[in-house]
Amino acid sequence: MPRSGSWLLADLLEQTDAAGRPEEYFRPDYRKQWSQEWDIPAEGPYSRYVTAALGNTATANGVFGVKTHWYQLEWFVSQLRALPATGRDASDAALIEQWLPHPHYIHLHRDDTVRQAISYYRAAYSDRWFDLIEEDEDRLISPLPMPEKPDWAHIRFLEESVISHEQRWNEFFAKSGITPLDVRYEDMILEYGQTLQRVLDFIGVQLPAGAPLPSPRLKKQADEETDRLAEEYLAHRDSVEPRPLNLGDKRARVAPRPLHNADADQRSP
Repeated sequence: MPRSGSWLLADLLEQTDAAGRPEEYFRPDYRKQWSQEWDIPAEGPYSRYVTAALGNTATANGVFGVKTHWYQLEWFVSQLRALPATGRDASDAALIEQWLPHPHYIHLHRDDTVRQAISYYRAAYSDRWFDLIEEDEDRLISPLPMPEKPDWAHIRFLEESVISHEQRWNEFFAKSGITPLDVRYEDMILEYGQTLQRVLDFIGVQLPAGAPLPSPRLKKQADEETDRLAEEYLAHRDSVEPRPLNLGDKRARVAPRPLHNADADQRSP
């Protein structure tokens, strides 16, 4: 789920060098940039794109990881289903497994949807979806000015979106007979190491004997402003109708800034 610590968990997994390098490879508006990084045609067959994602980002032990939100999974499945020789009757889960063999699903979510929506709202304007403790000065940020008054209707839309997408994930798991590893954001931020070990055990990855678990390289983004907005939003929530707002139309898009850009050269085949 968005704003549930997914970048934090992705970075911890990447640091092990044994659990893939999870990023948003199957986000529709990032295909061009990832294709350029992997030196493949951006408009080529989608089968080639998926193969390149696995070939360029899996760790040496063959583990591939991807971070995906619900809308990205829907788009990914639609691309797979459009490929030649794809069985029309194949379930979404079966189609995913055809291209990503032996998948393990880690379902990361957050109980406090109010603060989740506030975090989503602020990140959408600041374009800072994660902050590194030792910030990468080359990371491309394209912020927008915050409204003079908080847009409560937009925040409510974001909250209802995360609630709806959580329901869709649960329906997908139930329909597919999948039991994911359930990870609560509220638990993870209290026990980073314990959460990471649970994930490694779940995907069947063992680190070398004596190897320490990595420490977070991302810092907490919530602050007093988050607290203030959350309190004020609760006072307004029931009196506003949810309203979508596409900030992408107002921001000049730039190439995605991979969290693990420092290792980019090592990921090339």
